[in-house]
Amino acid sequence: RLDLLKAMQFEADKSKYTEIWDRKTIPQKIDYKFIMLVDMSGSMSGEKIAETFKGLIVLSEVLNRIGIKHEIAGFSGNIGIKIFKEFKEELDKKTRDKISSVLTNTGGGTPTAQATEFASDELEKNKGKDNFLVTLTDGGPDSDESLNRAIKIIREKTFVCKHCKHTCE
Repeated sequence: RLDLLKAMQFEADKSKYTEIWDRKTIPQKIDYKFIMLVDMSGSMSGEKIAETFKGLIVLSEVLNRIGIKHEIAGFSGNIGIKIFKEFKEELDKKTRDKISSVLTNTGGGTPTAQATEFASDELEKNKGKDNFLVTLTDGGPDSDESLNRAIKIIREKTFVCKHCKHTCE
């Protein structure tokens, strides 16, 4: 529907063309949850962790700006699983300082299966309408077999087909 007041303003300023139309839409609440896992194993030291950190920061800042709750956790054989930002925490100076320690704590093995199971449990506890698990890694888990098994179990537990409303492939 045409908004007559804005249409008159359009006559004076042609850049307001998109504003002259009234749109009736139903607002929808965003209810997404992201958890980002960062591989901090020995194989990630140096340039790999520096580049991974840059991607982590960009993704985290974007999610923060658009109001999507997210958690950041790192994992390695040395530290196990360490949470750098929880869902409920704001992305303030203190949290940013905690996240920056990702750069200095690399070493040990790559327990990707355990970290993936942990992240899945965290998402289950803090469930949103749509949940996303992002793993930032160089792709070298301690055990491909255990990671594949963990992913299969998580998929069976959480994936629901939109067509038949059951778990399926």
